[in-house]
Amino acid sequence: MRGLCRYCAVVLFLLICLCQRIPDEIALQTHRVRGYGHFQPQWVSLCPNMVPANDPFKEVREQPQGIPHEFGNLSVIWIDMQIGQHIYHAMKSGAIEKDKATSIIKQWNIDTSTVTHEYVDQEISCAIGTSSEGDVVCIPDTDNDENLGDEKPIIIKRKTIDSLKALHPDVMVMTDNIPYREVFFEYYDGESIKITRQFIAVNPSFMYGKDRIPVCSDQFIVNLSTYEFRTASLEIGSDEYTFVCANGFKPGLYSPINTRIMIDTKGLQEFTTSKEGNQIYGIRDTVNLGKQTFLIEDISVDGSVISLKKFIHD
Repeated sequence: MRGLCRYCAVVLFLLICLCQRIPDEIALQTHRVRGYGHFQPQWVSLCPNMVPANDPFKEVREQPQGIPHEFGNLSVIWIDMQIGQHIYHAMKSGAIEKDKATSIIKQWNIDTSTVTHEYVDQEISCAIGTSSEGDVVCIPDTDNDENLGDEKPIIIKRKTIDSLKALHPDVMVMTDNIPYREVFFEYYDGESIKITRQFIAVNPSFMYGKDRIPVCSDQFIVNLSTYEFRTASLEIGSDEYTFVCANGFKPGLYSPINTRIMIDTKGLQEFTTSKEGNQIYGIRDTVNLGKQTFLIEDISVDGSVISLKKFIHD
C-alpha cells in the first residue's frame, strides 16, 4: 500500500511538472475591443487639398459613386489600410516610378515586407466636406463597394467644434461619444488575400491646429483613427498576464513597425495605462514573464496572433 502511494505521488509530481512546463513558442490568440483602451491614441488628419490634382496615385484609385449632393460639394479622399500593398501596386502598375516609391517607403517608414502582385482592395473611399450650415461631413465607404449612396454620413456640428475649442482653447481634447464606423476591406497576410473589419473613429475636437489656425485652406480637417485595440491572457505558473496591443491607432493593419504592446497582471479592468507609466513593448523586444524571458517575435497582419518565443542568450 505504501509503495502504491509512493508511486501515485511520483506520477502526480510528474503530471504537475508537465502541466507547468512553459512551451518554447507561444501563439497568443487575441480578440478586439472597441475604443482606445489603455493607450494614448494617435490619428491621421485629412482634408480635400491633401489630394493634389497631379497625385500619381489617382490613376490606381477606385472612384466611388453615389456621393450625396445635399451637403454641397464633397471631396473624395482615400484611406490606405495596408499602405505597403498600395505603394507596391502603384509601382507595379507604372503609376509611380520605382525610385519615387522607394523614397516614399523610406520617408514614411512603410512596411512592405508582406505584399502580393495581385490586386488587394485595401483602400477605403471617403467623402468629406462642409454643409451649408458649416457642419463637417464625413462619409466612409464602410462596406467597400465603391457606393457612398447607401452610407450613413457622420455629421459633426460646427457648434460642437466651436464649443469644445472655447472650453479648451490651448489643449487637444478627447471627447466622449466619438462618432465611429466599422469598415470592411481586403488585406494580404503573406499567403492569401483575406477580408477583415476595423472600427474607424472621427474625432471632432481636432479640427484645427495650434492656436486655432486651420491646418488646411478648406478651413477644416477630418481626424481619423483606429478605434479598437486587442487583448489576450496568458497563464505562466501561478500568474495570469493580460496583454493589450494596438497598431498605433492610425487607420491600417498591424506591422512590426507600428505595433505597441503592454502587459499587466491586474486584469483588463484594472490595467495600468501607458499614461500611468506602464512600459510599451514593440516587436523584437524581450519581456520577463515569471522567471522566463520571452522574445516578442511577431504579430499577424490583422493583429489576431502575437508570437512569443523563449529568449536564449547567445
